[in-house]
Amino acid sequence: MSVIQETSGPTCWLRDYDRMVESPGSLQELVVEFIASHVKEVCTSRFSLNDFTNRLYFRDSNAFCHQKVANLLLMTLDRKGLLDDLNMTLFDPVVLRLSQVTLHHADNVTCKGLKILRSHQIQSVEVKNLTKVSVDELISCFGEWTMNNIQALSVSGSSFTSDIAKANSKGDRSCPGRPAR
Repeated sequence: MSVIQETSGPTCWLRDYDRMVESPGSLQELVVEFIASHVKEVCTSRFSLNDFTNRLYFRDSNAFCHQKVANLLLMTLDRKGLLDDLNMTLFDPVVLRLSQVTLHHADNVTCKGLKILRSHQIQSVEVKNLTKVSVDELISCFGEWTMNNIQALSVSGSSFTSDIAKANSKGDRSCPGRPAR
């Protein structure tokens, strides 16, 4: 912080005062930022026999995050460009329950990673520029509760057809279709 000098005038003093009263983010925001920046340190990867993939788990097996924190963690990982199929497995609904999904920088997420959404009760989805998954494939990854109760779905810069997504993902078609109703 700069030292306020007598000759600096009232506007300079106000500018310095504003910097003095600025506060860091909330503890919740700081913890989410830390987790997002240190996923490999706070989580462990284990092979799952249920779906034959590696999955992330918090090192503390008693960890649980409130829905708001889970939504914020997903948005933070997305904002930092850290979302991929492995990081999506962290969002097991027993530990991290999502109600909002915001994906703006999810270039490395495929249907395989989005399958985790099926287990969540999602009310709002906003995606931009999904490159490896089409909108219809994204929707096929929603669970029945989400399909019946979703309040907002916003997609921009994303393809609705599977053919374009297939070409972009080089044939990765891990997301199963929706069962018939």
